[in-house]
Amino acid sequence: MLLSLLVFVILIGIPAAFASGLGWFRHPSEHVPGLIVGGILLSLVFLAAILVFAVAHVMTKDFVVPQMALENITALEGWRRLWLWLQAEKGGYAGYIGMKVVLAIAIGIAITIISFIVILV
Repeated sequence: MLLSLLVFVILIGIPAAFASGLGWFRHPSEHVPGLIVGGILLSLVFLAAILVFAVAHVMTKDFVVPQMALENITALEGWRRLWLWLQAEKGGYAGYIGMKVVLAIAIGIAITIISFIVILV
């Protein structure tokens, strides 16, 4: 979690310091195209970082932690083993992550429908 916080601070802090150094925040109306393009790029990088950390969290929770509990190994050793498994079965693990995404979307839709029904009743 500290690593992800540090990465997010760097991802936002460096571009913000750069824009501030160029004076984009003092007179933003003069730098609208740069602020829009920079904001879009920063948002895409931020979303990519969130995706990477989410996948790392899921893989840790679902594969590394059970190894640590059952075989009494360290987190680094668990990740080394998982990395070997990932290299051998790329498609299987990609399908696993994809299925978790599809199920999360389906659950979100179901909860939204149930919430609307409860609100309307």
